[in-house]
Amino acid sequence: MCFFMVKNGIILSHFGQLKYDTIGNLLRKLDNKMKELSINELVKKKIYAVMVECLENIDRHKHPQSEDLNLSHEFDTKFLLELKNNYFIINTGNIVENNVVGLLKKKIETVNQLNDKDLKKLYRKVLLTGSISEKGGAGVGIIEMAKTTQNKIEYNFKPINKELSYYQIKLKISNTN
Repeated sequence: MCFFMVKNGIILSHFGQLKYDTIGNLLRKLDNKMKELSINELVKKKIYAVMVECLENIDRHKHPQSEDLNLSHEFDTKFLLELKNNYFIINTGNIVENNVVGLLKKKIETVNQLNDKDLKKLYRKVLLTGSISEKGGAGVGIIEMAKTTQNKIEYNFKPINKELSYYQIKLKISNTN
């Protein structure tokens, strides 16, 4: 299910299964909505870049059978873009295996402690020395999110059972340059 509007600040949302063609659809809808809302070009590029990283993050870290599990809608894969108090806010959520929770927390906490200059240094270092993980990433996505938003990444892991947790991220992008 996908919709977008500006009622109550919601611009774009998606709940449920996230497939490759769904991602393309969401990106096209975002582009159209940003034009419709006359969003500043720099802000638009930031939103687009962070959205791509978030959707890749969901796809890369989601539990392979999460869509087949019989869990409540509380644990559906989600993507939500809102405008509140002059900030674009991106909220995502997806099921992950508990064995990746520690690594994800460590990465987020590391980037949250760095200033802009140190984030850029870490980004270059990971690009130059990072190896591709079995999930297809070199570890730059979370760094890119923090670097682009210039804000701390808010996150939460809600345990579901012994094997799974619900991974949530919240990112803020200023609506001004």
